[in-house]
Parts: sequence; structure tokens; C-alpha cells
Amino acid sequence: MADIAFCPAPEAVAVGSTIGEIVDHWGRVAPTAPAIAARNRKDMSYGELARLTDSIAAQLQHAGFGRDSRLAVVHRGGAEALATVLGVVKRSIAVPVSNEYSAHEPAALRYGAPQAVIDTIKFDREPKDLSPEETVIIKVGRQIMREHKLDSELYAEAVRLFGRKGFVELVTVMGDYVMVGMVLTAIDQHLPPNRPALLPPR
Repeated sequence: MADIAFCPAPEAVAVGSTIGEIVDHWGRVAPTAPAIAARNRKDMSYGELARLTDSIAAQLQHAGFGRDSRLAVVHRGGAEALATVLGVVKRSIAVPVSNEYSAHEPAALRYGAPQAVIDTIKFDREPKDLSPEETVIIKVGRQIMREHKLDSELYAEAVRLFGRKGFVELVTVMGDYVMVGMVLTAIDQHLPPNRPALLPPR
């Protein structure tokens, strides 16, 4: 998607707004304003983007996909590909990471990750008796993935603990693994027969 980019919003929106809420807002108040710029085609307006993402989300809902569903997006690229991803986000659809987790839990233990941290993530427990850094990392990841937003207070605490550069690097790593999960889903990758799935089903 190197040839596409979001255009600047006409003005700032409320802190904590989700991507879907931002698109819907500008689709109502500034429908002709450019939202996505793509090479070799006209810009996609916020009105067009809102309608397209709503249509994709409605199709997914009609097909039975929802918050607990898992879906990979395969698209040839361009502004429509980005709109498709946003449509998926509107339906709160997650990418499975069981294969990735099963490959990384043993490595994490070898490198000294505390068992309490692994169990908190693995069994979806509330962070308890963990370090401030471990607690914030887990909370940041969960809120971004599940709610598609990050509260101002949690953002400020993450920046205080890791600095702005460290925070960006942290979220980038999380995003990289989401991307890998999408690729593994798209190619229907499975664990080897001799490797058990370590992440309990949700």
C-alpha cells in the first residue's frame, strides 16, 4: 500500500475516537473532502469511503461475521484495499494468532519472560502483580486490538514509561504480528503435526 495514503482530516476530532467513527463523522460533515490519495486515480472522498466501508461491514454482518469472527483480507491493493480493511475494522473482526503464539511462547520462556506474564496473556487474565511496564504493554495491546482506540490516560502512561519513540516501536511490533497473522490465515498455514497449539481457544 505504499502508493496510497490518508489525506489530512479537515480538522481534529475527539481524542479516543475509533477509525470507523472518524470516517463516519467526516462522511457526514465533509463528504466531498479527500480522504485517501492513491497514485493513478482520483482521491477517494470521505463520503465515498464511509459508504464503501459501511457496505463492506454490512456484507460481513449479513454473512455472519462479527466481533468473535476471524477473517483475512486479500486484495490487489489501492484505495479500495484500505477501505476494505476499514470495513473489517468496523465489524471488529480479529485475525487469529494461534500459530504465531505457539511458535513464540517457548522462545519467550527461553529468553526469560516471566511465567506470570505469559499466563496473563495466554489465559486472557487481568494483569496482576506484574511490573508497571508489563501491565501497560498488555493493556495497550488489548485496547488497540479489541476496542480500536487508546485512552488518553493509558497513552500518557505508556509514553511516560517507554518514551514516544519506544511507544511507537512497541505498537509497530504489535502491528507486525497482526500482519503476519493475516498472511498465515490467507495461505491457510497450520502448525506442524508434532507441535501442539499452545494458545487456548477463545
